[in-house]
Amino acid sequence: MPTRDLGSLTKEPPLATLDATIRGIRPGMSYDHLLEYGRKHTHKDAPGLVRKRFLLLDDQHQIVYDRFLSLVAAEGFETPRVRKVMYFVWAFRDERLRRFVCERIANRQGRWRVSELRNRVRIS
Repeated sequence: MPTRDLGSLTKEPPLATLDATIRGIRPGMSYDHLLEYGRKHTHKDAPGLVRKRFLLLDDQHQIVYDRFLSLVAAEGFETPRVRKVMYFVWAFRDERLRRFVCERIANRQGRWRVSELRNRVRIS
């Protein structure tokens, strides 16, 4: 029986737990192994959240060890650059966030529509 994709977007573990889950990823690791790792070492919901936000999986559910994971392995999580990349990757890989930015905030040329940003975010 295949393992289910565990994850909750409303009751999530602390950021340090997500970081620890990402630290456990090794080149060639399958998502099922990450689920097992999360249950044993971090939190049962952490792999699902990490997958939705930061990971790229191939057709066989292998974790693609991409530039994001390589950057984290090289620099750790403490640098502002890594955190900024994490925000970008989250927005890029999460369909809901990507569609919001592409359909509501940016125009067809990819430029920010400042008026739309001001409508959605109160600027003091």
